[in-house]
Amino acid sequence: MKKVLYFLLSFILIVSLAACGTTKPDAQKDTASESNVTNNLNTSGLPILNEKEEFEIYVPQMSTRIEVGKKQVVIDTEKATNVHIKWVEVPGSSWKEKINILFSTDSLPDAIIGSVDLSTKYPQLTPIDEYLVEDFAPNIVSFFNSRPEYWKILKAPDDKIYSLPTGDETYWNVIDAQTNINSHWLEAVGKDVPTTIDEFYDVLVAFKEGDPNGNGDTTDEIPFSFRGIWGWGTALENMFGPFGVLENDAHVFIRDGKAIFSPEEDGYYRALVWFNKLYREGLMDEEVFTQSWEQYDAQNDPKLDKVGAYIAYNSKKEDIYLPVVLNGDSGEPMFVLNNIEVAGGFAITNKCKNPGALVRWYDYVNSSTKNILEWNRGVEGEAWKFFQGENGKTILQLDEKAVYEKYGLEAHKKGDLRHYQAFGGTSPGFMHLGIINQWQDSYGDRPKLLLNRKIIESGWGYRSLPAGFAKPDNAERRAILLTDITAYLDKFIANSVVNGIDEASWQEHLKTLDKLKVDEYKQLVQAFVDSK
Repeated sequence: MKKVLYFLLSFILIVSLAACGTTKPDAQKDTASESNVTNNLNTSGLPILNEKEEFEIYVPQMSTRIEVGKKQVVIDTEKATNVHIKWVEVPGSSWKEKINILFSTDSLPDAIIGSVDLSTKYPQLTPIDEYLVEDFAPNIVSFFNSRPEYWKILKAPDDKIYSLPTGDETYWNVIDAQTNINSHWLEAVGKDVPTTIDEFYDVLVAFKEGDPNGNGDTTDEIPFSFRGIWGWGTALENMFGPFGVLENDAHVFIRDGKAIFSPEEDGYYRALVWFNKLYREGLMDEEVFTQSWEQYDAQNDPKLDKVGAYIAYNSKKEDIYLPVVLNGDSGEPMFVLNNIEVAGGFAITNKCKNPGALVRWYDYVNSSTKNILEWNRGVEGEAWKFFQGENGKTILQLDEKAVYEKYGLEAHKKGDLRHYQAFGGTSPGFMHLGIINQWQDSYGDRPKLLLNRKIIESGWGYRSLPAGFAKPDNAERRAILLTDITAYLDKFIANSVVNGIDEASWQEHLKTLDKLKVDEYKQLVQAFVDSK
């Protein structure tokens, strides 16, 4: 079948269908110009184009210090491929608005690297299935064959592929939010790392009453802090796990193929009662629903020695703060899993006149570990290097400090380095687990990594929604319902934690969920889950 598809591709290229015309009516095609494009495109080897061509690509702005086009990896790739990119950088704060305008006015560039809702926008993109054959895009096909789920994950609602993965998939991203506890404070109050909610409660009481920072003042410690209920990094969502449910921005988790809507489960009620207990007894930061990220981040600085346990993507100082894993109703922990797989990120629009060139460009970017790392992390020998580990094993090591010093970057801004030299989370050089695992080996026994691997190996993780794209009617209706549900839950949870909740108010809550058409929302979620 692959050979047949390749011969078909070759024929298509010869008869000048290389332009994105697979989505255009025949009457709109400029056969002569498309024939010229075809003649310029090499279906294998380098350069990709005999004569240089320009392609406009929109990308989120990554650095105010250096333009995308001046990154060394971009310059080197153009020399190798003859594909010249006219980069249009869009500030992250206005990305969604700008992309929506491009699609609504049909004023699209050749391609977009960044977030695009394929559930609704795929009709204005170019399907690339015909190019995903071994002889034309060998590196893409090889990766997809090694991870067959990608052939399915990337399919749009019409069962065609319109995008390719960007950024990385990594065990560091298995969970967004992790509770970290101060080991120095534990030692000061004579406690071990808690493993149940009762033990965690006892530790927080000891933190409040025992002056663990040793300054003689028992009023300046914050036993436990977080920021918000759901979302990346600082949210309370995984603390619902000990009660047999999980929270996230979709308010569902998947167990044995069934989508469970957490806010109507009994465990959700019990969690809120317990959270209120912490708040009422002064064991929880009073500002959990009001402080900004900057305030939260500053408060958790280990130098201040102010917080005993806090929720973050990763602790600031792993030799002091240890991960907390609390067993739940089942006797095991529960965590909300990120989708390790990445559904898209690089999409070619139907305005592109030579999509095959961009597919081959992406394939070249992903043709070697070196290419991928330089696009994703930075310059070899500066941002990263390989070294020989024990038993002759090759280990990948990042060397951020040297680059910070060389270029005068701010070490506490983790994105500064990657975005100065590379593309980081929006990189077309896709760092899959085969590469990531080498990097993680160089981190040895770091608590965060060990925990994430344990979550995967032990089956403690539950997905919220599967990776991939829903049908437009499903995605649109779910989004409408979810907006009202989330707005209500945001207020309901904050009120329950601060002011308390009883059985009567819980029953009223369940009635409100009915009014918000939660049953319809659950049916739509389940239909999406079943489609994957």
